[in-house]
Order: sequence, then C-alpha cells, then structure tokens
Amino acid sequence: MKIDRRHVLKFLGGSALGTALSPLPWKVLDDVSIWTQNWSWIPVPPKGETVIRHTTCALCPAGCGVKVRCIGTQPVALSGLPGHPTSHGFLCPGGLLGHHLPYDPRRITQPVRLDSAAHQSVSRSPEQILSDLGKALARLKTDASAGRFAIIDSLPGRSTSLAYRQLASQFPGGTYIVPADGIKKSLCVFNGVFGAAYPELGIDVERAGSILSFGADLFEGWGTPGRLLRKQQESDAGLRLTQIEPRYSNTAAMAESWLPIWPGTEPILALGLAGVIIREKAFNPGLSPAIDALNQISDFRDLLAALPPERTAEICGISAEAISRTAQEIAAHPPCLALLGGSYSGGPFGEDDYLSVNLLNLLTGALGAEGGLVPRRALPEIDPPVANLASPTDLAGVPDESIGFLMIDGTVARQSIPSAVLRRKLVRDKAVVVSFSSVATEYADLSHYVLPVPVYLEAFQEIPTAPDFPVAAFSFSVPLLSPPPAATSPVEWVNRLAGSARLDWAPLSTEALAEARIKAISGCKRGSVYSYADGAMKSNSDFASAEELGKAFRSGASWLDSAPDPVKPELTKLPYFQPETWGRLKRQVNQRIEVRSKPADETVTLMPFATAFVATASPLAGKLTRESDLYPRAGDALISPSTASRLALQEGQRAELETGKGRLGVRIRLNEAAVPGTVFVPISGSDADPRNLCEISEDSIWRATPAKLRRLDV
Repeated sequence: MKIDRRHVLKFLGGSALGTALSPLPWKVLDDVSIWTQNWSWIPVPPKGETVIRHTTCALCPAGCGVKVRCIGTQPVALSGLPGHPTSHGFLCPGGLLGHHLPYDPRRITQPVRLDSAAHQSVSRSPEQILSDLGKALARLKTDASAGRFAIIDSLPGRSTSLAYRQLASQFPGGTYIVPADGIKKSLCVFNGVFGAAYPELGIDVERAGSILSFGADLFEGWGTPGRLLRKQQESDAGLRLTQIEPRYSNTAAMAESWLPIWPGTEPILALGLAGVIIREKAFNPGLSPAIDALNQISDFRDLLAALPPERTAEICGISAEAISRTAQEIAAHPPCLALLGGSYSGGPFGEDDYLSVNLLNLLTGALGAEGGLVPRRALPEIDPPVANLASPTDLAGVPDESIGFLMIDGTVARQSIPSAVLRRKLVRDKAVVVSFSSVATEYADLSHYVLPVPVYLEAFQEIPTAPDFPVAAFSFSVPLLSPPPAATSPVEWVNRLAGSARLDWAPLSTEALAEARIKAISGCKRGSVYSYADGAMKSNSDFASAEELGKAFRSGASWLDSAPDPVKPELTKLPYFQPETWGRLKRQVNQRIEVRSKPADETVTLMPFATAFVATASPLAGKLTRESDLYPRAGDALISPSTASRLALQEGQRAELETGKGRLGVRIRLNEAAVPGTVFVPISGSDADPRNLCEISEDSIWRATPAKLRRLDV
C-alpha cells in the first residue's frame, strides 16, 4: 500500500483524538500538579493538630483583630474576629494573606549593600555593615559638613519610637521625622481646641449622619476597614456617602453620588458648599454667634460671595445643581463628616484644603458631637519617661540638603514617601541612607544599606491607636513564627549601631519598653480590655496587676480607653476667627482659580494614585493582581477617550509622560470615568513611580502636575 501525505495526516489526527480520549493526558496533568506542589521551596504545613491562636494585624496602623488557624505552629489561614471592637470581624485582602509574607521571594535575610547605579545588591556580614555605618555615624559628631542625623518612623507612638527619638538626640541637630498621616494631618485645623487633656481627635464614623469625602479612599485603605463596612451593612438608610475626586475609584463606585471635580479644586468646592449652607441658614443653630463673628471678616465675606454655585461649578467642572443638592443633603443629615484624603501615596493636600474642608465640619456641627470629630486622650505615657528624646518633626520642616545620615523604618509599607522628596533633603553625593526592611524594593533607588527585620507574625510589635478611632486603643501583634537569624528588631539594630559608633548609650529592650507601656495602661485604671479568645470585655481596673494585664495582651487582647468627659470646643482658638487666615486663604484660592484652565495641545494633568494594599501584602496576591489586570499595573496611564482622541492615542499604545522633572514610559488605558484632561498613573516602588515626575513645593506638597503625553512611535 502506498502511504501518502493524506495517510500520515489521518494517522496523526486519529492519534491526537485517541490520546485526548485516553487517560494519558489527564494522568500527566495530575502528576505535574502533584510535582509542582511539592517543590522544595514551597512551604508545606506539617501534619499535626489544628490550633487556634489570636493576634493583631501589624501590616498597617488599623490594628485589626486576627484569628489564626495553625497546623502545629504553622499558620495556614487568617480570618477576622467578629466581635472585635474596632475591626468588627473584617480584614482587608492584605490582612487575610499576611501569613504569605515570610515566603516572599524578594525577601532579604542578610544585611545588604545596595548599588543603585549598577542595580546590584551585595550581601555582607552584619559586622562589616555595622563597622561601615558606625564610622559614618561617628563622623556626624565631629564633622559639621557631614550633615545631620535623621530617622523616619513609619508608625509613631510605639515604644520603638522612643528608641528612635533617643538615638536622634545623640547627634547635633538630630531629627526625628514623623510622616504626615493623612487622617491626622487633615484634622490639624482643630489642634488644641479641646484643651491639653484631649490632644487628639477621633472620628465617630459609626454614628455620622452623612459623609462627604474629598478623595479619602474609604474602602481602599483609609482608617480601619471594618468600621465603614459594618456601618454600610447595618444602617437602614445605607451609607450616605458623597465621594468627591477626579478618579472613579472603588470608593466612588460604592458611594451614593460621585462628583468628578477637576484636580486641585477641592477647596473651591468646599467653600462653595459652605457658602450655600450659610446663605440658606442651614448651619447648626448653635453656631449663629460664630457665623456672625465670621461675617465681620471682610475677606471671609468676599471669598464666599465670589463662589456662588454657578461660578463654583464652572471652576470645578461639575453642575451648579449638584453643588446645591449636595449642600442641602449634608445639612439635612447632620452631623456630616467632611473627610479629606491625601497621603504620601497619592500626594498630600495643602493648608487651603484643610481649612476649606474642615469649615464644613464646623458648620454642620460635627466638631465635638456624636457622629462627628470627637476629643480623644493620648496613650498613657511610660513612667519613668525615657530621657533625652528628640521632638517629632514633619519632613517639610527639614532644610534641603541637610541630612548626612538617614535611617528609614520601612516596617509599615503604607507610609511610602517618594524618593524625590527624600533626595532633596540629603547632602548631595555624601549622604548615607539605611532602611529597616524585609525586602530590598522599598527605597531601593535611594538606600545604600538594607538591614533585615522580622515580618508580621515573626515579631512582638506594639499597635498604638489607629488614626481614625474615636478613643485611644492599644494591642500587641505577637509572634507565631521564628524570623531568620539575621533579621532582628529595629530596636536591636539601634543598639548595635549605637555601640558601633561608640555613643553614650544604654541598650534598650523591646520587651522592657513593652512592659513599661503595659504598666502605664494598667496604672491609668481607665477603659476596658477585649479578649480575642472568648470575646469577653473586662474592665481595666479589674485586672489585679500589670503582669495579669500583660498576660492577657500576649494571649490576644485589645485595650480601649473610656469615652471622654463632656467637653465643649473652644472655638475662639480656631484659625477661622483670625482675619489673616482668610486673607491667606483668599490668595491661595485665587491662585488655584488662575491655574484652572482647559488643557491645550499635549498638556494634561498628572495625578498619581495608590492601588489596593493587597498588591503589596502578599507575593501570591500581588502576582495574581498584576497578571489578571484586576488593578492597574505600574506604568499604566488611565485617560478618558476624549483625551485620547485629542492626543491621537489608542488603548494599549506605548506613550511617554514628560514634566520638568523627567520622563516616564507608560501604557495607555482608556477609562470612561477619568476626568478629561487628566492622566492617572499608579504609584510604584520601581523606576516607574510617577511621583518622581511631580513638581514638589517648598512645603513638600504635590498632587496635580502639568505634563505632556505623547505617543511613542515604536
């Protein structure tokens, strides 16, 4: 028989069909699945008894309660605690996957010397690196031209913070830098209004009548995630939320209404809303004397008169009807919480934003009221206090090119500061930058050394009061795993660095500092302690001793301070009643109005934004979100179809963003909800971080930066 090409094709086709219908391919697939699940580098839980343990999440300042299911000593699943008084059983995706962190392939377990120019890292022994850093620190004490010592604390309020402050005090001009927390910074207008007994403000979001959010990512990392989710689930009227921002975020999607204003017009809209409330006499009745006092200030009258709904709408890019309707709704559902977003991730707001937005909190009666901004005590102080502490300083208050040795606490990744902001503070070509981190990606383009630290679930960590919580709170994240041998706590690194530099230093202990904090909380006899294991709430005064309270903390517990005594705000202390405030605000707002103009030619407004925390908390989730396009990738540029048409750009096309600070290659992504004339680019820890293109003011403020967007013809 002659065999031709047809016979061969029939044979191959029949073989393929027969193979597909046989068990062979499915057996091979099964074997491959088994093999890939048993590679040596994949963690395999040991066989053993299922044990339930409890701790507090340390991935962000929220401090959510966590139930940990372990096989033996190995955590295999994390979940929320339904009765937890702050998180109410909710965990963000990052919190659910926190037990993945020890297996991050980017993790460093030895001290590393980085060469950013050559994109190389070299592992070195702790002794070698401590010797190098000790010499650099010693030089700061004797050579004024070497610059000052500075340290950035990612989570102020811990006992670790005391060690940082004491180290900074050892050097001439030593500076302890506290990154501006978006929530605390947004309420700075009201500092001191409730007296020395209540130096802080909390947010009683559960009892708020309505919420007006100016760019606050309420469902994407703002505050404690469980509080708003619980309010949304349990409120009969739903969550009366109006989201005001140029980007259609997840929070905007969950709001009752979204006002897509032009970038940078937040204070103009806030003042326009305030003008409607005052003209219609819809403000809190008890504020009539205060409103009369404000009306005596000519700049106040002139500014609000210049921003009727029609003019405000023209500047902000929304309708006058939307402005009037929003003002009426927030006045009809008091107290209205006016919340201002802003962080180092997407860019902080300025003084005019804070003054304008918080005027709405004053007018609707939110200041000091249930469901509003409530006075809060600070955490009980350690006694005896640690001596020689450097005072907290904002980064904007540090002179440019003044830091010769910078230490960065990178243990809480959310407070990421753009490298461009930090670089301008460093002594040029001489500064040494050291990071405490578990991975070498954060600040990799800036750091010279990375000192490894334990990750969440490997270390005993204090969790101080969350910025948004209405009362002071405290808990511990207890270790369930052993860290790598070279990964030690920041306090221990500080001790070793101080010894290497031959400082006059008494070694500090994380455990001793924690015990002092427990003793201080026990001694105040206020508040209650919630037990994670049985859900019981016990009065702090019922604990017989600090040792008994400490045992409860280590088993899983959270202390909550008692509600403050009734106290009225001293409104005369507010900057609103000072004429110079309104003169300054009037000038700032007029400058924004002048800047507001329609884009021309290739000009767009660059707006960096932060993606969900899940992308950084777990190597597995990060990989899935990047590969699935569930969230925008680094280098994506979101623009409206009308902007794309004007600039002759198409979906998926390569393009280039250019500002006075440099250029960045991007991939065009069309987004119907993007405000025309803007380009939204997610921040990144890589070279694709758009914040490095932003114009930064003298007070370290940036948000909206003019840029050119061009197609790359490749």
